[in-house]
Amino acid sequence: MSVNRTIHMNFILILIIIATIVGALYWFQNRNREKVVVADHDFFSRLWLWPKGEHTRWEAEYDLISKYSNGTIGLHAEDNYETLSDAEPTIEEVEFSKKYITNLERLFPIVVSGVEEGWFEWFREELPKEWESHFIVDGFSVPLNGNIENKWSVNLFCKKAGHYFCLNVEGGVSTLESIDG
Repeated sequence: MSVNRTIHMNFILILIIIATIVGALYWFQNRNREKVVVADHDFFSRLWLWPKGEHTRWEAEYDLISKYSNGTIGLHAEDNYETLSDAEPTIEEVEFSKKYITNLERLFPIVVSGVEEGWFEWFREELPKEWESHFIVDGFSVPLNGNIENKWSVNLFCKKAGHYFCLNVEGGVSTLESIDG
């Protein structure tokens, strides 16, 4: 029995040593890496500023309970340090966000062509007249400098399908990117 106990203790000791080495290597590689910054903002409920080299400059959430929201709208910058060097949302990006968050229905005329495409693909039928009642806004990206003509995207949750319709918008026209599922 004492031989088994010794083997067991040696195995545990080896695992602790390996975990310590792996942890030290991870820390050493990431010690100078920039971190995501949680920032306060006058408009957004929550704001994260991402370091250069990540997938976006900033991400935000806005708490909103409405007919077309389930409590939180997610947003992110479409520009990933491609033209702007500051992670903070620009005045134009915040104004764009405000325009659509304060009235989510403004998004529907913009995304209708992509929604029609997705509705037909998923249900094999034409989009119903009161189609907006089947969707809630999950979030949207904010185009570079808040210019609606630039590329951006909108994610809608379709209650009837139980899936998200992911739509690209460019030049004021939407197309279906995907339906999750």
